[in-house]
Amino acid sequence: MSRMTTNVKLLLLFLILLAVVSLGKLYTYDADFFYHEKTRSYLGWFWCEKEGCFFEWAWDPIRNIPNIFYINLHLRQTNERRGGSGYSSKEVKALLLAMDEDMVLSESVFSLYNPFPIKFPENTKGLGYDVYGAIEFSVDDDTLKKIREEGFRVRIIWPPLSDEYLIAASEDIPALLAFSRK
Repeated sequence: MSRMTTNVKLLLLFLILLAVVSLGKLYTYDADFFYHEKTRSYLGWFWCEKEGCFFEWAWDPIRNIPNIFYINLHLRQTNERRGGSGYSSKEVKALLLAMDEDMVLSESVFSLYNPFPIKFPENTKGLGYDVYGAIEFSVDDDTLKKIREEGFRVRIIWPPLSDEYLIAASEDIPALLAFSRK
């Protein structure tokens, strides 16, 4: 019995090592800078609720960033000021921008997902506002060279393409750049 258990353990260890080798190493970087424009501040969150509002995060140059990478977000979302819980957006526009100018290097559309199980339209005092999203950017070699040398910014524009739910970001919860390399 113990010999079989040892063999099973060795097999599991081999499978784990095989998975690590095939997937490569995961790299993550917090944003170096957070900026927001035309927002309303409330309890440490900056709320986008009108045209021209946006959030922006910036990363200094990262030499090993690949052509495909992800920006992971933890934001808040509700249907209206002092609104309800459980709201998600199916389509939010994100721009990949050059570091020192507003040149658009790439665009992406992503979803914000709210795991709260109840969609309730009245004031829930922040309960059920948390949403999560991952923006995928795929860039060509020229753009990759530029962001490796100069860094880049990511901007989310309000309103979402799919609705007009309010979105909030906090400077205490940075956006997270993630990618893997073999």
